[in-house]
Amino acid sequence: MDDVANNANGAGAGKRPFRILLVCEANVCRSPMAEYLLRQSLADKGADAAVFELSSAGTHADDGAEMYPRTVEQLVRLNVFPNGFRSHTVTAHDLDDADLILTATRAQRSMLLGGYRPRCEVLSLCWNSRRPLSRCGAACRISVPRRTW
Repeated sequence: MDDVANNANGAGAGKRPFRILLVCEANVCRSPMAEYLLRQSLADKGADAAVFELSSAGTHADDGAEMYPRTVEQLVRLNVFPNGFRSHTVTAHDLDDADLILTATRAQRSMLLGGYRPRCEVLSLCWNSRRPLSRCGAACRISVPRRTW
């Protein structure tokens, strides 16, 4: 992640931001939490906020639903405040617009890739695994504060 932040910080003015889409099932727990934590992690690493554009969506989201209350509690405990978040069902436009797509599970990755040819890399974060996120293997290339898992 340090390399991504450093490379993106070198982008010139007027360039399109690097768009990261995080996907889970309902877009009320895992993907919004990852979106907010990744945004905070990038800020903590000194990444220019204009260089990255983060969003999240769900494969079966109830559009407009609020984030799950326990997820909000955990984010607030980490001094991250998800004010105004509303769930969103992933669309073809979301997929086409992303530079990197991170899914919560391998099954969601497979679902997104079924019949779809992305122009970017689609990685699974292995959240369905019993192993800690940092031990899921090569596909887990995202830095998440260990204390949250």
